[in-house]
Amino acid sequence: MEFKKINTLKVVCQVFKIIGIVLVVQSTIVVLALAFIMPSVKNDLGNEGVVMTLAPFGMFFFGWASTIVFFVGIYKLIFNAYRISYKNYFAHKVLSKYLKEYKYAQRHTELANEIEELIKSTGMIADANLFKTEDYITGTYNGVEFTQADFHPRGIRGMRDPAVFRGRWLVFKFPKRFTHRVGIIGRNYGFVSWGKNAGMFTDGKFKRFEVESSEFNKRFIVLAEDGPEAFYILDPSLIEKIQKLGEKYERKIVICFSDNYLQIGINDGVDLFEPSKKLTLLSEEKEFAKLDAEVQPIMDLVDSLGLSKKVFMAN
Repeated sequence: MEFKKINTLKVVCQVFKIIGIVLVVQSTIVVLALAFIMPSVKNDLGNEGVVMTLAPFGMFFFGWASTIVFFVGIYKLIFNAYRISYKNYFAHKVLSKYLKEYKYAQRHTELANEIEELIKSTGMIADANLFKTEDYITGTYNGVEFTQADFHPRGIRGMRDPAVFRGRWLVFKFPKRFTHRVGIIGRNYGFVSWGKNAGMFTDGKFKRFEVESSEFNKRFIVLAEDGPEAFYILDPSLIEKIQKLGEKYERKIVICFSDNYLQIGINDGVDLFEPSKKLTLLSEEKEFAKLDAEVQPIMDLVDSLGLSKKVFMAN
């Protein structure tokens, strides 16, 4: 029943969208027609003729524009209802498949503040004017506490593109504490500069290190506050796991060990649980498959990095 309601809202959205497009196209045709005939009117009737011709069209266009604004406003209201219903329905349907206990919220002020402070504490994304997060998932998988959110910081100084990250940000919490920050950045991450204000590790406390694996050094950059801590964390086993993870996500990843947290950003452009805007009706099976793939990184990171093992869980 809930899914039928979602499809009904989608159909209504599309109807209003099509009407809005038709109105815009019609008004454009009328404007072009007026632009075509005005020179002839001016030549035949002079300026007074132009005024007499345009006066009724002015009233017409005022009403036309008001109608377009009305339809656009209604479309946005219905689309918002459709989007909320879609997210709530599929989020719980997909997450309950893998997690016994979890919480999901599209908007959450407390979680937004918490994850923003955690991200800032890593020094990974610096000098952002705006931290936009949404679609929060908190829970436990294989004994590992996690929080995930869509993350899109904007306005970072020194970057040619102000949108430097668009993807998901995951925070895993452990009893174990990492005494110094250690960061790993995939060389395909997407940053265009590594200057002082590049927006990545800019607080001056990080130094660059290389590990024993030359292949790893070709694919990743390691920065840390303390060399021994970096080499202790990045043992050969974890290096191999991160390499495999990097290949899977095309090295568009950034990783930071800090305090009791492992934070991982995946710069893949995914907005979690976003509904389709296409004109076709939704297929519940296809939507479930698409969104199921979107939440896989939660389980994938815990399993592939072995986050539930003693090396991370030991206090």
